[in-house]
Amino acid sequence: MILGASALNSFVYCKRLFYYREVEQIEAENYYLVDGQIKHKRVDGDTDQIKREGDKIFSVSLKSDNLGIAARFDVLEVEGEKYTPVEYKRGKVGEWLNHRVQLCAQALLIEENYNQKVEYGYIYYYGSKKRIRVEFDNTLRDQTLSAIYDARRMIEQSRCPEAKYSEKCEGCSLKEQCLPEEVEQLQNKKTGKARKVMPVLDEREVLYLTTSNVEISKKYNRLIIKEDEKIIKEIPILKIRKVALFGRVNLSHPIISLLLKNNIEIVYLNYYGKYEGTIIPPCNKNGILRKKQIILSEDEDVCKKLSCQFIKGKVYNMRMLLQRRNRACKDEEVGKHVQELKTIQKKLKQSENINTLRGLEGYATRLYFQSIDTLLSSEIHFERRNRRPPEDPVNALLSLGYSLLTRDIEGYCRVVGLDPYTGFLHKDRYGKPSLALDLMEEFRPLIVDQMVFYILNSGIIKEEDFEEVGQLKLKQPGFKRFLAQYEQRKKTELKHPVFGYQITYQRAFEIQARMLAKYLMGELEEYLPLQVRV
Repeated sequence: MILGASALNSFVYCKRLFYYREVEQIEAENYYLVDGQIKHKRVDGDTDQIKREGDKIFSVSLKSDNLGIAARFDVLEVEGEKYTPVEYKRGKVGEWLNHRVQLCAQALLIEENYNQKVEYGYIYYYGSKKRIRVEFDNTLRDQTLSAIYDARRMIEQSRCPEAKYSEKCEGCSLKEQCLPEEVEQLQNKKTGKARKVMPVLDEREVLYLTTSNVEISKKYNRLIIKEDEKIIKEIPILKIRKVALFGRVNLSHPIISLLLKNNIEIVYLNYYGKYEGTIIPPCNKNGILRKKQIILSEDEDVCKKLSCQFIKGKVYNMRMLLQRRNRACKDEEVGKHVQELKTIQKKLKQSENINTLRGLEGYATRLYFQSIDTLLSSEIHFERRNRRPPEDPVNALLSLGYSLLTRDIEGYCRVVGLDPYTGFLHKDRYGKPSLALDLMEEFRPLIVDQMVFYILNSGIIKEEDFEEVGQLKLKQPGFKRFLAQYEQRKKTELKHPVFGYQITYQRAFEIQARMLAKYLMGELEEYLPLQVRV
């Protein structure tokens, strides 16, 4: 096992950062990271070729099997046969032990490869425009060797350190994957409002292409969408999170290649919104997480605990939605169903096995759907839940919404490194995204059901917006309005019930997937579903 000197830098700076980068192989960029990369390119010219300019040698790589480390040097300064390492950093001069350890590791590599003593090196700080000398005394050498040993042990044990939030977390490129304050709060079972943090502002959107006569081309890093020779939309590639194609919409190979290079997945659905397939960019490298997920999916106790939490979130959110909608109607039957759902919530913890849990979930869902028609004020009525194919407008809208939601949750499972096809509540079946369906349960009432009630009661979609073409489906204008409402619902903000900050539902998809991953990896004692007073 060979460690990079830059990995030692991460280890000394933050052990969780090292764990996520080196063990789970998670990477992400932010301003500080990209700015540092740009500054390094100024030094070595962004080339892997070794070059020499006067007394400076650039891009030298050395490794030691004995020490188990390797490094690519920013600069080696040469004086006769003596080599001195120079490291460039974007920040300001300070007491940065992690920088000194990285430089000392480079010195150890020079000593072993060139059989010479290196007594000092230099670090140049762009922020201070100052170069400082670092002495490689016995203390720093011992700290470096200890870091090498401890870092290797962490990789071998594959155990994530406990979360401890500090100010340096704010500048970390992996803050939104690590979630240090959130995890620390759950690990220590703190109560009360968390410090208000700024969640990721993800302004990217899903690009829906719904008609076969559209023509898609690219210009630089923008997609140009034409319909009947007229440009109807131009969108920067950085603004796209996913592309969803309905029916016979075609993409050329250059467009597909551009999307994949920018980590944008392409989802194919038929005219009715039924899923057909996905072209996925290179997947998350976290094989350790997927292996753990597969092992635990065979553990009956884990499956029961997780299933209880998934169902708990769903039943709570269904109850809150009915309760809120019934404030205006004050229907006695709906009120009874709300109380029965509350009783079911209490029974979930007492369930002896997963089949009992599934039975309670099925009963709760039936009660819930029995109340739907009472809460609809539109001309469209609802008798019962049916699908494959849906037999009425309400069921057609619910099925379409659930299909879109499944694809979104499935995408976030992949982002986090989870296998969307290995679940805990839903039984595994070939081609069935069981885990996506598990995580989706708590979001059904929050995203799809709430949206369908709204668009029907407000008249955004009416009975004349549907047509029978083999099965009931929305006409094109109504379909576009439905997609717009779905995207708007995902961008709706809510106050997180546990962490206390404002967050969009779309961001909540990712946070819930990450919290599940942290539970599976042993960071958290339990998975908490998202329970919202809608």
